[in-house]
Amino acid sequence: MKNGITIHQICQLYHFGPDSIRYYEKIGLIHPQRDPNGYRRYGIQELYHLNVIRDLLALGFTTNQIRSYLDHRSVQSTLQLLDEEEKNIENQIAMLRHKQHLVRHRRQSIVQACTLPCGTIQKVTFPLRQCVTLREKIEQNEDIETLLV
Repeated sequence: MKNGITIHQICQLYHFGPDSIRYYEKIGLIHPQRDPNGYRRYGIQELYHLNVIRDLLALGFTTNQIRSYLDHRSVQSTLQLLDEEEKNIENQIAMLRHKQHLVRHRRQSIVQACTLPCGTIQKVTFPLRQCVTLREKIEQNEDIETLLV
C-alpha cells in the first residue's frame, strides 16, 4: 500500500458502492490523496475513517453524527457516543416489547372469539376506555384532528 489503494479496492474491501465513497469524501468524512492523473488514493487514515464509518452506520448513526465524532474523537467522546446509542437501543427494545404485548393480546382476543358459538348473542364486558363525542359532521379524516383539539 505504498501509494494507497484505489476506490475499486476500497469498494471490494468495505462493500460500499463508489458513489458512497465519493459522498463520504464530498461531506468531509474522508480525504483521499490524488494521483497526478486525478485518481483517488486512499491511505491508512482513510481506511481508519472507513472502519469507523462502517461500524457507526451499522449502529444506525447518521453521517452528521459520524462527522462530529471523527472531528472530536476521544476516549470520552467514544464512551458518550456508545452510552447514547445503548439508551436508544433500550428505548427501541421497550417499544418492540410493547408492540409484542399488543400483538399477543390481539391474537388472544381473536383466538378467544373463535371459540364462541356462532349464531348466539352473548354479553361481553370490556375494560373502561375513553370515548369522545363529536357534535359536528366529519367530512374527511383530517377534520378529526381539528375537532379533537
